[in-house]
Amino acid sequence: GRRDAAADRKPAPPKPQLNYLAEASKVRVTLSYGEQTIVQTLTLSSADSENAEYGIRSGKLKLLTGNYEIVRFTLFDNNDDELYNGNATDPNLTVIPGGLTVHDLTVNVVPRGKVRFTLTKDMSGFTPPTSSTRANISREYIFEEIGKFDVSVKNTETNNIVEFEQLPATFSIHFDDPENTETPEGYQTSTCACDSLLSLQAGNYIVIEYRTYDSDGILLETNDTPVESPFTVEDNRTTDADVAVTLYEADEYMKDHYALYAIWKALHGPEWSYDGENYPIGSNWNFDKDPDLWSYQPGVEVHTNGRIAKIDISGFGFYGPMPKELGQLTELVELYLGTHNDTNMGFKDPTLDPDQSLTERSRNRMKN
Repeated sequence: GRRDAAADRKPAPPKPQLNYLAEASKVRVTLSYGEQTIVQTLTLSSADSENAEYGIRSGKLKLLTGNYEIVRFTLFDNNDDELYNGNATDPNLTVIPGGLTVHDLTVNVVPRGKVRFTLTKDMSGFTPPTSSTRANISREYIFEEIGKFDVSVKNTETNNIVEFEQLPATFSIHFDDPENTETPEGYQTSTCACDSLLSLQAGNYIVIEYRTYDSDGILLETNDTPVESPFTVEDNRTTDADVAVTLYEADEYMKDHYALYAIWKALHGPEWSYDGENYPIGSNWNFDKDPDLWSYQPGVEVHTNGRIAKIDISGFGFYGPMPKELGQLTELVELYLGTHNDTNMGFKDPTLDPDQSLTERSRNRMKN
């Protein structure tokens, strides 16, 4: 006949080290009191498995007043199988009349810490300019488009690989770390931060792969040869770790950004000073930031793919011939150099209707 599968289940032998403290649901304590041996089993509880790693409490045990010795303790799992046997670090226990004695039992548990990942930008391939292009992507994308990411990390001692998936990322532009001596004071950079606190076994790690997704969850890129980005996880501590996302100088949006800089230089940009109503008086373009942020300038608008869509430099007091780099801006739908009040000659694209949105304009442009 059929045997009950549960009856066949052989409990695993107790372990010398627990994976997680939360695995334990009961403790059996063996005490000696003079000539007597007392054995009691108590249930264990904590707010949740996360908090359990910082310690779990047993139920109360009623004892006569006096001095006891803790001979040993055994932990059990949900199935009442033995998980772990231990000896008390301090075996002496004194019970006083009407009091509650709290006594710690130390368990050998795999040390774990928390890690919080931030996507940073790796532009190490930029100087000297390389022709490195993206290998494993369906299309060029900009750092700002990243909405989620997966990251795989490897423990350099055990070679154990851990993968975290679908981590939410929040883009922000901010000043660079003042400790970075390679950038001037006031230099701006951007990151995509993830607030999730993730559990990892203590040890030294490197990042071995990342995958980026847009906000709709569509895969943007798989990179299995990123900059290694080492970090260390310590027991019950939180570590901030970077995942360096490779940027490619050969991307069209990046070439657009360099073209913007060339236009600014050719039109005597350092001397510009805005005089008008749209931006603060005296404004100028600022290139003290990562090259992928160079389109964040007054009078510049971009398409969602990062390509330059509109340049309006009326009111900045530019002069000089427009450089050939303007030809790189193949998705430019509006170039505005001045109004009738300006001494600059105006240029308007005849396909434009000022009441249309940029997307409609680019559709017009494509049809023409």
